[in-house]
Amino acid sequence: MATSKILKLLLQKNDSAISVVIPSEMKQLIAEYAKVENMSESQYVKLAIIERLDRDIKQR
Repeated sequence: MATSKILKLLLQKNDSAISVVIPSEMKQLIAEYAKVENMSESQYVKLAIIERLDRDIKQR
């Protein structure tokens, strides 16, 4: 499951590993939105994953 892989990477707190699994087009969008939200790209990705998991849990 892709989510499990991503969560394992996040738990490692390895930002370069997180960056590897994200396509370049998404990296550009993440960089733009992270700058707007005044946070690092890895923080933005972690927040997005948490929000998605929260949504999925609520839909159960």
